[in-house]
Amino acid sequence: METFSVIFQLLLALSILVVLHELGHFIPARIFKIRVEKFYLFFNPWFSLFKYKKGDTEYGIGWLPLGGFVKIAGMIDESMDTDQMKQPAKPDEFRSKPAWQRLIVMIGGVIVNILLAFFLYAMIAFVWGKDYVKNEDHIHGIEVLTPTLVGDNLFQNGDKIISIEDEPLSELMQANNKMLINQAKNYTIERNGELVNITIQDEGIDYMLKKESIVFIPRVPTQIDSVMPTGIAQELGLKKGDQIQQINGMDVSMFDQFRKELTTMKENNLDSFDLVVNRNGQELAFSSRFDTTYKLGFQNVFFLTHDFKKTHISYSLGQAIPEGIALAQTTLMDYVNQFKLIFTKKEAVKKVGGFGTIARIFPTTWDWKIFWSRTAFLSVVLAFMNILPIPALDGGHVMFLIYEMISGRPPSDKFLEKAQMFGFFILLFVMLYANGNDFYRWFTGQ
Repeated sequence: METFSVIFQLLLALSILVVLHELGHFIPARIFKIRVEKFYLFFNPWFSLFKYKKGDTEYGIGWLPLGGFVKIAGMIDESMDTDQMKQPAKPDEFRSKPAWQRLIVMIGGVIVNILLAFFLYAMIAFVWGKDYVKNEDHIHGIEVLTPTLVGDNLFQNGDKIISIEDEPLSELMQANNKMLINQAKNYTIERNGELVNITIQDEGIDYMLKKESIVFIPRVPTQIDSVMPTGIAQELGLKKGDQIQQINGMDVSMFDQFRKELTTMKENNLDSFDLVVNRNGQELAFSSRFDTTYKLGFQNVFFLTHDFKKTHISYSLGQAIPEGIALAQTTLMDYVNQFKLIFTKKEAVKKVGGFGTIARIFPTTWDWKIFWSRTAFLSVVLAFMNILPIPALDGGHVMFLIYEMISGRPPSDKFLEKAQMFGFFILLFVMLYANGNDFYRWFTGQ
């Protein structure tokens, strides 16, 4: 059922994005009196799931959910209808219209996707507002998940990140994007009441791109939220709200300390332990022995419930619009920076994913706020990818149209046909590689 929910969300989001994107081409084409022969959601090689014809246009739904298309008369596109191009141009065909009209038709889909992202992010802000944890409200600082970043001249658990590249950090989890996507190297932290400057080398960032997707998380106390029905914690009588202070005399008041000490005990085959627990201000002592798992059998309160002090911001409609635009711009710039890594960091290429990766951004249970947020993100991605100057994409057509407007003459049909085929094979290779990565990660469990 959870898998069905994820697949349904993915297909619904893609359907909304594809239909609106293609409408961005369809509407200006009809305004300029260009004949549109087909309007399809998803591709339809060999057969269609549904189709009907109204006027000159066939509307339908294909069976291959890799996108959608509008077939515009008199245009060399993915349909590769070269026979039509051999005929004399008709007044209602794409090639008969001025270059500026054709340019508007070609950029219409990307414009719609950008406007949709603005709208969705603005409505999310207006309807739900924004809930976040201020950086300063993570009173215990950070926990560093990457061991290679821990050291006297690097980060330590408990540090508080103040600024990155001299820009104050407002939300802790933004630090992950700053380091992994924006390649930020200079950090100012607070350690034991003093400010310390840290510089990360390229080698460290390369290692993290290979190993990690999250570098920093909030550091949290070792506080019990729930006790498993069976296990050592249940046998000892530990309760919700108990705070574990010590194990075998070692301070484990922070959960990272507790995990580290359990690992050390397991490596040294130390199976007996003494606990000191704070329960409502009273210290209690417990003793027991580990089983083979070296786990006590409880959930930590902060990891389970994200029990941090949250700040809520409500937006009026007037405030939500600029907030939505700003969020869409930030999302686009982060994605552009992430895309650049593919060409500069070999480890980033291995992170490229296909539909499996896209599906994983959706939760297993339905949540409208998350659904619309993920749809807005995918709308930004679709706009950026489509405007790339690759033949067979909107950006490829735009590139050739700009060449025509500057030079005063269009590329030959023969050239455009070859360019379209070249672009198609590029996209096919990228799609096979990306989805192959998904399959490899699924098969190997990585």
